[in-house]
Amino acid sequence: MERMEIDNMISENQTVMLINMKGCSVCYSRALYFLEKNSDSKNISYIITGVQSKKNLEIRLGKSTISKDNIFLDLKDIIYSSGIHETYPIIFYRQSSKLLKIELADLNNSGVYETLSGFINESAR
Repeated sequence: MERMEIDNMISENQTVMLINMKGCSVCYSRALYFLEKNSDSKNISYIITGVQSKKNLEIRLGKSTISKDNIFLDLKDIIYSSGIHETYPIIFYRQSSKLLKIELADLNNSGVYETLSGFINESAR
């Protein structure tokens, strides 16, 4: 994943979830579970950063899942080097090319995935 790919993907009219694999293991596990269940949605893109082993991620999610067009692997830690050091998954809600809000998917935010699911399903209409 190169910097240009990130810039192009972020500028699109999609919600983006950033998952840091070096962060809270319970938090990124919940985010990966959500990704598995919603990877076919075209209304959300995923950036997975802090990947220590691409092979382990392929085993966990499946090669066909991580090769989807809306899933980006940041194997060079470009996100971290650009100044985003959050250990929790971050959701960037976008609609009509505008950033609506940014939300952390930490352990204290219990309804975050229900909210996200509703948002991407509503955006599909």
